[in-house]
Amino acid sequence: MKRFVAWLIFILISQSFCSYSYANKCEKCVESAKTDKCSYPDIGIASRDFGTPIVHKDGKAYATYRCCYGHVYLVDLSK
Repeated sequence: MKRFVAWLIFILISQSFCSYSYANKCEKCVESAKTDKCSYPDIGIASRDFGTPIVHKDGKAYATYRCCYGHVYLVDLSK
């Protein structure tokens, strides 16, 4: 039983670090923060959406990122 609990904790911790590595500041929130200087804008965290397939345009691959505030945008994977 101790071994099962240890593996369960290990899996939960490793999954949290794995999904965090694909999280970035939302580019759309950062752009709106630059244009709207009169308030204190919130900058959301955008994470990669693995449910959507990778988009190929002009020989480049793009992944879909979704922000916690509802922004959806494509990020070049070659960066």
